[in-house]
Amino acid sequence: MSVFTHSNPNIRELIELSSQLKDLSSTIALLSWDQETHLPPQGALARARQLELLSGIYHEFATKKKLGILLEKLREDIENKPQDFTQYDQALVREMSREFTMATKLPKKLVQALSKESSIGLEAWKHARAQNNFADFAPSLQKIVELKREVAHTYGFNQSPYDALLDEYEQGLTYQQVMDAFVPLRETMKVLIPQLTEKTAVYDKGILRQTFDGQQLWDFSMHVLELIGFDLERGRQDKSTHPFTMGLNIGDVRLTTRIIETNPISTLLSTIHEAGHGMYEQGISPDFADSTLGFVNSLVVHESQSRFWENMIGRSKEFWEFLYPQFQARFPKQLKGKNVEEIWRELNVIQPSLIRVDADEVTYHMHILIRTEIESALIEGKLDVKDVQSAWNEKYSRYLGISVPSDTQGCLQDIHWSQGLIGYFPTYSLGSLFSAQLYETIIQEHTDLPQAIKEGRFEKPLHWLNDKIHQHGRVYTSEQLAQKVTGKLINADAYLRYIEKKFHI
Repeated sequence: MSVFTHSNPNIRELIELSSQLKDLSSTIALLSWDQETHLPPQGALARARQLELLSGIYHEFATKKKLGILLEKLREDIENKPQDFTQYDQALVREMSREFTMATKLPKKLVQALSKESSIGLEAWKHARAQNNFADFAPSLQKIVELKREVAHTYGFNQSPYDALLDEYEQGLTYQQVMDAFVPLRETMKVLIPQLTEKTAVYDKGILRQTFDGQQLWDFSMHVLELIGFDLERGRQDKSTHPFTMGLNIGDVRLTTRIIETNPISTLLSTIHEAGHGMYEQGISPDFADSTLGFVNSLVVHESQSRFWENMIGRSKEFWEFLYPQFQARFPKQLKGKNVEEIWRELNVIQPSLIRVDADEVTYHMHILIRTEIESALIEGKLDVKDVQSAWNEKYSRYLGISVPSDTQGCLQDIHWSQGLIGYFPTYSLGSLFSAQLYETIIQEHTDLPQAIKEGRFEKPLHWLNDKIHQHGRVYTSEQLAQKVTGKLINADAYLRYIEKKFHI
């Protein structure tokens, strides 16, 4: 039985239009995935033109007058006779109405310009990163920031232009709300970080800073992917400078990881993190997967899934009690005579560090705060692009007490700004907070979860997440989903309880 009211011709037409838009979006995403994984350097300019063209075609399709009229008619019908429509009909109309409203605010030329500059910016970032020179990326970033400012002003906002960009990734999110969450978290971290740094320093034995064979690491990461439940019949993993996930449809989900021979845990946790994203994409219900409802709910919810698997599972003692014998067998030379307790303690050392994706789960939020402060200042015109490097270095010194030795390890480490993803970073921290709420909830419902993880029964958390989160796609908003699953809005309480319990503080 269909979840949609196919007897309604307007719903049928909307489903068809929605499916076509999703296919166009997936085609654009596939070209972007290829650019980050396999595109020859000399193909970059042609790829920028291709993406510019396709983004324009998508915009024309997404802003058709016919679509606007159809949505208006359906909204009226739902308001007058809601009983004639399923919750999926209503959710589809809600989500497509929001997308239509946002798309029609932006002129086609602006959409195309941003697509082109983001593609060019990616190549400029790769080059600058390789050369360890922010100045090589600054001109591209300047263009992207100017375009994103234009996007923000075109959308409109109440307090800050940054609000309009946050709303692209998390509906209704504002800078004030982000800071309301960050400021108390920051103050707590100021106390916790030095306390836990001192407490865990003794566990850093340097075991995981030896050199591990790159091919063996790759093979083991593929093994871990399958172990935790990522379906390689419906997905794949490749290598990229910066790990990411691209969900084209439920039968084609692309992950990437990076191989760092002197930091095997970075490779494994990156793989697990992206698998969390990927299993979310694979878990969307086939009933509406080809429609707009087949996109994931929000970036906060998306990041909650990756952080759940990376931290709640991948950094847990139970996980390593299961995995370590296999890890040790794969790398006998490096791990000879080492026990699981030593490995688990070392990978959970709390230590201020340079690289966000390698940060421990306590200092991680300071990395996000730094990026949020910088990108919001760029959009508000309070910071010039030429001063990003110095602002970055100053904030790392102030918030984490460390000196940044290079641009590659500093303001060039993340891919996001090169692709115009300004407003994305706060969703990482908010997603981390939600992941702790989810973990607390599943433990209450399944007290045997730690034992299941210890035995390698990863289908237990995966099936729970499939049921509670994944299958719903965009049927619920993130607020509705948080309330439905945990009984609360997203907040820091469960995260702080988790940290206190884990580190016995």
